[in-house]
Amino acid sequence: MRRLHRGTGVLPVVHGLKMLPGGREMVPEALRHYLETPVAVADWYPEADYETLIQILASLIPPRSVGGDVWAYFGRTAAQRDLAGLQEALAPAARMQSVGAYRRLAEGARGVLGLALRTMKLWGLYHDAGELVAFRKEDAPGILVVQIRRFSFPCDGLVDLQLAYMAEFGRLVGVRMEGRVTQSTVRGDPVCEYEFRVEPTPENLASLAKLPAV
Repeated sequence: MRRLHRGTGVLPVVHGLKMLPGGREMVPEALRHYLETPVAVADWYPEADYETLIQILASLIPPRSVGGDVWAYFGRTAAQRDLAGLQEALAPAARMQSVGAYRRLAEGARGVLGLALRTMKLWGLYHDAGELVAFRKEDAPGILVVQIRRFSFPCDGLVDLQLAYMAEFGRLVGVRMEGRVTQSTVRGDPVCEYEFRVEPTPENLASLAKLPAV
């Protein structure tokens, strides 16, 4: 079954390819229509097309120009743009007129529990396949675990993008946490799994304790 990706994620990628020198020429002929026809944020597009286009875009951006890691940059700026309507980290030419698509949902995220619940909801706003679940570790206080199930990424970069997006979401709502990838479908694991060490404040630990444990 063909997987789909929401235009919210496709539009900034297409915008970037139009803006960067050589971007148009790098796009395969079969996907050139994205450069010629407006992308609607509410519509759905083939996930494989999105994955191809964003990998092309990543190849065109010098890592030094975005802090050293292009995929982490993609994740951070996507969270800032879609969840908070912020574009200060983007070059002026890369900024878009319509931002903050999921700002209302992000505004309801309070504490670790709210962050986890909203993150689970957000997956379905970008993707029509797979499932994102969040839980805590019974034997590891302060660890938030996120898994993306029944969904495979074609490259490590897209796995890392999710990590940066979720960490930035936490920062935006006041939950400080550091994350790492612990499983990846790119490496042959059954799921993509991320562990976030949450700042161990009493409020964070109490909120995290409300999540189911494994």
